[in-house]
Amino acid sequence: MKVGILSPSSATYPLIAFEFMDGLKTYLKNQGQLSGVEMVNDSVGYGGQEKEIYTKAEKLLMIDDIDVLLAFIDLKVLDILTPLIYASGKLMIVINPGANYPTNWVPAGNIIHLSLLDAFCCWMTAEYASRENEKSAIAASTFYDCGYLHSAAMSKCFWKNGGQIVYNYINNNRYDETFAITELANFISENKEVKNILCQFDAKPAHLLYSKLNELTDSEKLKLFVSPMMLQESVINSSVETAKFNISGHQVWSPNLSNDTNNLFHKVLQENGKKAPTIFTLLGWETAMILDQIMNIENISLNDGESIVNKLKSEKFNSPRGEMFLDTDTQFYISKPYYYEIMDGRINGRQEQEAYVLEQWQHFISEPTQGAITGWMNTYLCY
Repeated sequence: MKVGILSPSSATYPLIAFEFMDGLKTYLKNQGQLSGVEMVNDSVGYGGQEKEIYTKAEKLLMIDDIDVLLAFIDLKVLDILTPLIYASGKLMIVINPGANYPTNWVPAGNIIHLSLLDAFCCWMTAEYASRENEKSAIAASTFYDCGYLHSAAMSKCFWKNGGQIVYNYINNNRYDETFAITELANFISENKEVKNILCQFDAKPAHLLYSKLNELTDSEKLKLFVSPMMLQESVINSSVETAKFNISGHQVWSPNLSNDTNNLFHKVLQENGKKAPTIFTLLGWETAMILDQIMNIENISLNDGESIVNKLKSEKFNSPRGEMFLDTDTQFYISKPYYYEIMDGRINGRQEQEAYVLEQWQHFISEPTQGAITGWMNTYLCY
């Protein structure tokens, strides 16, 4: 199998491509499949240059004659690639954190999606927020994070379930000692009845936000409903003992999950001299699991991506995050996210039930995206 890879880069997460490749290669090596996979890699940087991405994908398909294209890109640049991929007949796996979602969920026959389900996790977290007796909330984000549809997913679900956004706060500060939340703090002080905050922050500004909120008078009354990056281990470990307020949210994976596949994930990476796994290592490992499935399909042509997709729709696999399957309606891989609540210096977590996840997934994909849509072109976390 010859695999083409459009790999990402990021100033904020400079090891993103290396960690993805660590997960990809280490899994294939452990399965004895690495020698059977030839890889042709090309960087697409932050993923925001459509013409460059198209040219590199075209070269991989037409000149390098790859069998499968792995594209670590966001959905905003996918439209320009779709006709090319469809014409090639080859399989493309679109990989990203999942902070955006399509305006049209009708899938292309030979394109599948693997993500961290960021926007869907935000949707489910907002559904939890809507259960609060107090139906009003602040929507808070960074100038960067609000450029992705996970912000819309959280607000939309909250509205849909009877909630009301009474204040929108966008922080455009640098992520350093100058970081401040003056406007947000003033609103909280002047509107003490508003306790809920729907938050979408990347990991570094999340840590700064938690620290600044701790300084507020009566901050213990606050309830933060947060996006997945705000639950990253590096953020929570430094905040859990000091946070005066409640923090809750969903994410698909934590390094501390106790299951056999996650234990193997850690063990194999360590045995191969790799660093501790991250969300990007996870995506690489899971991508390799899908490639492994494809190589084990009998009597299949690698030139027929749509037939490969149809075979994958009947397959499940156990990832370090838990069981995963390809949703037949959207061709997005789904898993059961974990709900975490940080309260009184303790972290409580549990995996959601399948029935609830599938119910909320249907609500999520059935809600139409309306009006003008603007946002960043680059892949989420690539900045």
